[in-house]
Amino acid sequence: MLNTTSVRPFLPGCISILFFTRGRGRGHAMPDITIVDELREQVNGIEVRFASYGTGAATLRENGYDVIDMELREDTALLDATVVCTQITDHLRPHLIISHEEVGALLAARGLRTRCAYITDFFKDPNALDTKGLEHADEVIFIGNEGVFTEPPRLRNKICYVGPLVRKLAYRRADSARARKELHLPSQGIVISCLPGSWREESGPIAPLVASAFQLLKQEAKQLVWIAGLDFAMLHDAFSARNSILVKKDDWQLDRLMVASNLVITRGSRNTMNELSALGIPSISLSYGLNWPDDVVANRIATNVHLNVQGLTSSTLCRHMNDSLSKRSAVSMNGEWSAGLTGVISRLRYHIETIRSQLVRA
Repeated sequence: MLNTTSVRPFLPGCISILFFTRGRGRGHAMPDITIVDELREQVNGIEVRFASYGTGAATLRENGYDVIDMELREDTALLDATVVCTQITDHLRPHLIISHEEVGALLAARGLRTRCAYITDFFKDPNALDTKGLEHADEVIFIGNEGVFTEPPRLRNKICYVGPLVRKLAYRRADSARARKELHLPSQGIVISCLPGSWREESGPIAPLVASAFQLLKQEAKQLVWIAGLDFAMLHDAFSARNSILVKKDDWQLDRLMVASNLVITRGSRNTMNELSALGIPSISLSYGLNWPDDVVANRIATNVHLNVQGLTSSTLCRHMNDSLSKRSAVSMNGEWSAGLTGVISRLRYHIETIRSQLVRA
């Protein structure tokens, strides 16, 4: 059982918002930071607290945000997560719960009669237990496009589609030269970045394949930058003799590295691919089929080439890399990247103002 005695209460006199961020990987925490920053900027009289665990909690802390650590494993079962969500919600008694793919928070909210908005960008089988849990949300805010995933029939009147959510980007393609200078990358030649996200090599190796394909590129002036995360020590040792391959552990300004790159290789993270699309940077996603929602979205992004790693050779990958490098002028989302964020904030403001009106009437 989580000890909530050390969790400080909300400040009196404000609309209290408890934001549950799913803890698996960084893909929930990073857009949630953007949502909360924008919400705080646009709406007065609110206090927002994060609750998360695992990599999500670590990501929030590393970016300077206070977070209630739920002390759960990243693969925690729904029922165990529900217990902890209920403990925290019961202790803090917020006016509003926002849940980014933490279904246990919906069940806690329903049991404690708390308004709850749920954020997601995919749907599972309508008969799955966690999908049925979505029926307890007051609203499902879908940060993607309608028609990509089959709607669970019982959610039809609760879903609001707002489009892909891309965080506010500090760098644009026009900043490429400045980004390379700040990163101490060559001002001339090609730069290819590999952003595997939270996926590790042990879950499906791509490093030997990418490195071999990179070596086959005919361009003499070339640099491969690899953001390795937990694989840093292993990959740093593996590539230490290759001056053209730079291995870094982390980079919290990935949009700077993106615009410094002519091409980005990913493991198919939806957030990363949407950001690259917004910037007009070509990408190649390499998949082992470990996360099917990523694969569904990857095939629908015009600036991305989606490849199954099984049976993929370095020469074939090199050919796709050359093809993508020739598409540096790929069309971006032309400013539409902000539509998803605008839509999310609009829906959350609706819930906040509804609560505010109810408090006034009371």
